[in-house]
Amino acid sequence: MDQGLIVFEEFLLQYGIKKSPGSGRRINTDRPVLPKGLYWKGRVIWLSRVADGKHYNISTGTSDIELAAQFLANFDLKAFKGEQLGVITKPKVSFEQMANRYIEQGKLNGLRIRSLIRYQEVANNFMKFLDLRGINSDDAKNISPTLIDDYKVWRSSTPLNRKLNASPERPGADVRCASSRTLQLEMRGISAFFKLAVRLRLLDENPVERTRSIRVTTKLPVYLDETELKAFLKAATEIDSFSQQKFGTLIYQVLFTYLKTGMRLQELRHLEWSDIELKRGEIHIRQEKVMTFVQNIPLPAAAIKALQSMTPQSFEKLSVKERLSLLGRTRILTPKLLRTVKFDDFKLESGTLTQTCRVQWKPKSSGRVIPISQSLNTMLTQLPRASNLVFPDPVCGGLWRFEINRIVKVCGQRANINKSIHTHTLRHTFATHLRRQGVAIETIQKLLGHENIQHTMIYAHFSQQEAQTAIPKIEFF
Repeated sequence: MDQGLIVFEEFLLQYGIKKSPGSGRRINTDRPVLPKGLYWKGRVIWLSRVADGKHYNISTGTSDIELAAQFLANFDLKAFKGEQLGVITKPKVSFEQMANRYIEQGKLNGLRIRSLIRYQEVANNFMKFLDLRGINSDDAKNISPTLIDDYKVWRSSTPLNRKLNASPERPGADVRCASSRTLQLEMRGISAFFKLAVRLRLLDENPVERTRSIRVTTKLPVYLDETELKAFLKAATEIDSFSQQKFGTLIYQVLFTYLKTGMRLQELRHLEWSDIELKRGEIHIRQEKVMTFVQNIPLPAAAIKALQSMTPQSFEKLSVKERLSLLGRTRILTPKLLRTVKFDDFKLESGTLTQTCRVQWKPKSSGRVIPISQSLNTMLTQLPRASNLVFPDPVCGGLWRFEINRIVKVCGQRANINKSIHTHTLRHTFATHLRRQGVAIETIQKLLGHENIQHTMIYAHFSQQEAQTAIPKIEFF
């Protein structure tokens, strides 16, 4: 062999490149090895077979090796039966496979955990509907636009499976069904599954696109006026008198900060002192951060007594279920926590379980800066700094685990507020009062952290001051 050719071949091997047989093209050897009869062409796997004296080169339309192998098996089966080989049917793909593939790609693209859970719920609801109808979901081609419309009807007339709903058998039960907003979000999810399958050439069309879109009526947000706001905060200061837990002033501080900043609940829950600059009067919502804090969880007396008679080896052998039975399940001692507990984490002298927690967290939207008012600055200055967290749990010192939404509802009842309020109502209150004071909608968008200004436009109706000053401006004729 020519010496120059030998050197060239060694160069190709060194960089993981080889020439495709008979074509002179270079193929990266880092790609997965394909079964015989399949080869890479760009990002798509192609089929190469000889049958009936003809050489067939056919695109499988996918980069998935398993689906391409199924495509090849279908070709060989048709060749064996003597059927026409010019047109090869695409391999079957089930609705569940489509949904799982989309969710897996979402994980790789950094989709939030709550969004991934929501997509999984949408897939489960649709597969439940298919099972009730007796429709085989193994082939997504069976899903037609008519079936999609039937699903909308089924969801809008079937009670939601929630604990808040009373049983339909009980008289006067409040049995709620999926709202038009919920259906709209679910249709977006199902459509996303089909769009991915079409892009991967597993399906020819997206049936959701051939159905009518759901019209959603925009409702004005519920908010607290000035009188209700004062009564609500007064009830928050008295929560210890009608609550089984001793929160001190924590609930008032949390709700006051919520109303003064318009932060999202999880942003407030994960707020650290390093995020606050009191001298400059700013709160920074970081795009992503790693939090470190210590939590001391008090143990029941029975659990302390049982742990004193155990060794580290015997505790490590216990399953999660046995650990729950030993320590007792509470709102803090959860199965997820007990999976990572070591025997050395127990401080039996003080009767606590001490853990140093490291949490990676990122907000729903991109980072932003929220100015601090003078009253909020004064309150934050007076808070103790025993933890990295601004509002630690009063029991364990970690991320708070009390039911803030239930507390908000109770405070509303104590304040005689005849409205259905929840934690997000406080965020609506913050934005609405800003708009009523004439603050520009673009400024409110930045403060709330809305990526799309359409989400902020629900507050555009509340600028009464602008409306009253607008008419006199045309009194020039």
